[in-house]
Amino acid sequence: MLFFSGVLLGVMIYFFLDVDLGEMYLNDDINIKEIFANNFIYFLVSILGFLSLGIVNVGLLIINGGMIGFFFAHCLKSNQLLKFFLYLGPHALFEILVLILTSTFSFYTIVFAYKRIINKEKIKVNLIKRFLLTFLLSCFLLFIAAIIETYFKPF
Repeated sequence: MLFFSGVLLGVMIYFFLDVDLGEMYLNDDINIKEIFANNFIYFLVSILGFLSLGIVNVGLLIINGGMIGFFFAHCLKSNQLLKFFLYLGPHALFEILVLILTSTFSFYTIVFAYKRIINKEKIKVNLIKRFLLTFLLSCFLLFIAAIIETYFKPF
């Protein structure tokens, strides 16, 4: 819900500022290692967001949603919607999925800690196992996103 609120906020900001970003294009001077490393940093911040009690996750979800909404509105206004979906859609789908997955893990960890420490509930969940599963799945999805972003050139 936070991500989609960010998308809506980004659309509203674009139309409020009434800017023209020009023609959308792909940066060809990128490689898998750079893309993966950049996305991996965001992923680590997101999966460890429970350390900030989820504040970082809320910010990341709203900001990333806002950027998508902002560029969506620009492409809608400048008749580049097809480029938006072809350039950003394939890899952004995996990156957004990872952001939501890791943020969900962080929020789950906060609830787990609250129930365990404050409510003194005995919870039979292996949090380390869930962390490792989330970590490995996220790395795999980020790698797929980096491959798509590097090699998938629709135009």
